[in-house]
Amino acid sequence: MERPLVLNAISVFMGALSAMLFAENLPVGALLSASFLCSLYLTIERRGFLLVALFFALGVLSFWVYFGSQPGSSTVLRVTGKKYYYFSGEYRGRKVIIKGDTEGLAAGDSIAAKGSFEKDALPAKGILGTYYIESYERRKPDMISSFYGIKRDMHKSFSSRLGEEDSSVLMALCFGDTSYLTKSQMNEFNRLGVIHAISVSGFHMAVIYGMLEKLLGAKAALALSALYALFTGMQAATLRAFLMIFISKMSKFALRNYDSISSIAMAALCLLVLKPWYPGDIGFMLSFLSTLGIILYYRKFTLFFWRLPRMAGEAVSICLSAQLFSLPYIAFTLEQFSPGFILGNLFLMPFYSVLVVLGNIALLCSAAVPLLDLLCRIIGVVMSAMSGADHMLLGVCPPVTHFGYLYGVSLMLIYLSFIFYKKGHRHALYYPVFVILFLSVSSFSFFPEIYYRKLEKGGCAFVEYRNECVMVCNYDHSSAYEIYRLKEDYGVTKVVSNVRNRTVVELGGGLKLAVYPAAPPEEFSDMDIFAGGRNYRLDEKSVRSYEHLYVIIFNRLLHFW
Repeated sequence: MERPLVLNAISVFMGALSAMLFAENLPVGALLSASFLCSLYLTIERRGFLLVALFFALGVLSFWVYFGSQPGSSTVLRVTGKKYYYFSGEYRGRKVIIKGDTEGLAAGDSIAAKGSFEKDALPAKGILGTYYIESYERRKPDMISSFYGIKRDMHKSFSSRLGEEDSSVLMALCFGDTSYLTKSQMNEFNRLGVIHAISVSGFHMAVIYGMLEKLLGAKAALALSALYALFTGMQAATLRAFLMIFISKMSKFALRNYDSISSIAMAALCLLVLKPWYPGDIGFMLSFLSTLGIILYYRKFTLFFWRLPRMAGEAVSICLSAQLFSLPYIAFTLEQFSPGFILGNLFLMPFYSVLVVLGNIALLCSAAVPLLDLLCRIIGVVMSAMSGADHMLLGVCPPVTHFGYLYGVSLMLIYLSFIFYKKGHRHALYYPVFVILFLSVSSFSFFPEIYYRKLEKGGCAFVEYRNECVMVCNYDHSSAYEIYRLKEDYGVTKVVSNVRNRTVVELGGGLKLAVYPAAPPEEFSDMDIFAGGRNYRLDEKSVRSYEHLYVIIFNRLLHFW
């Protein structure tokens, strides 16, 4: 094989993924591992297959070593963050949930804890289980806890000079700390398609390393970039970018040609051995898929957009090539798509680049108060300009749309059709046309379709007809986030919530929906559907389980379950 590192990295990935599936569903894991090894046995030479099998075994072994370890009654834990009612932490580089006597704990603390461990592994998230603390002692501050303290101090400094809203955005952009962002700010980043900018990624590492290399040279830039990756939390995307930069610079020192495909494969291999649960990590997958798309198709896109100004053509080419492989994965996982991602990346990324540099310079100058004040004034001007650009772009960018598995399968079929076309199968060029027609028809509801979802405190129904999707819900305020998530998932166009009086919604085509208030808020609102002169009612008695599908066909209400 021309690039053996690629096949070795894929083998480690498949080994870790098979072990993960094996832990959750034995037949599926066994089927995946057997299919992968058999397909390679039949396609490559025996010596090469033995090497691939060894790397596959390495992925399986790494997974079982990671999840085979667990803390005892007395152990050392690192607190990494606070969730709603528990703390997240680490035990020897492995994720754990921390509960019990957690009063006084803060992110970054290293503690000597006594308690009990309940093994309840979540392989896709790298979590071993839950540690219940009975008592603990805070250990002496080390470099990691000092980093957390520095970030807290920087947030206070930025808040006093820039205000809470701007400081929270700056902390996310520069240091990947999203704990201060509000939901509305997160929604804006998501709608503009620049959510990657608030989690320290390859973009941040490229900006930081580029600045440091110009000022201090390659060796010092590598050392400080490694420190920056450690400071920002050692995220998968950050480590991927650092490893690729490191390999690139080392190849020059060793007088070797740099190959970007082998470089990304080497980075994946290293990360998967250390964190074998990464096949289930969305950040890891999106980082590598986006980078692979840029490596393979960036130049082709720049040739296609050669008529655009150079900087605009390069920016658009990066956006499109990065989305090429990541979009199908997004359809299968996040199920959301931001149509305005090109505008967001084209106009906002220059602001983010400047803010990342200024924010990190402010970190280095935090002890010099006059210089910090000056930098914060400059940052304030840049953020004011960026806020204006945000406001204009939010006015023209369409909302986040539902992007389900059907779109993911369709994209993969379109990609395969182009591969077949390049191989000489000319008729494959017509496949995308049929796929697009199928998607257009499937997204249009010719008959009203009603889906019901039971909430923890309440319920909601989704009425889809033609291009409209009406969401009818009764819910307690504690379920507000779940309501928002469902609204985004279903691509809702109208919302009727917690009605107190009879409300009628026009669905088009002469179809109307009448919603009546329910007495207790946890019950489902009665619904009347008027169609063809007939009256159909759905109430809490007709909906008994978690999810039912109701469809009106030819003026008759059919119930599927």
